[in-house]
Amino acid sequence: MTKGTARADMKDEAPVVLRPKSFLSVPPKHVMSFRCVTECELLLHSDGPFIIHYVDTSGNEISAAQAFGKKTNK
Repeated sequence: MTKGTARADMKDEAPVVLRPKSFLSVPPKHVMSFRCVTECELLLHSDGPFIIHYVDTSGNEISAAQAFGKKTNK
């Protein structure tokens, strides 16, 4: 984290609060949610492909548009 505060909730682990100068390491294919608690800025480093699969509260995969609340034409 470079600015602000964020929270990461990971499957089967305690929540992590991130503040400036803190970091989080997440293994591949790990189920998690991430949100800024205050306006935040972070740097992301990955040593492989960075792929995001969005899921709903039931764990079903959804599109990025659905995840961000944008209306889709089906």
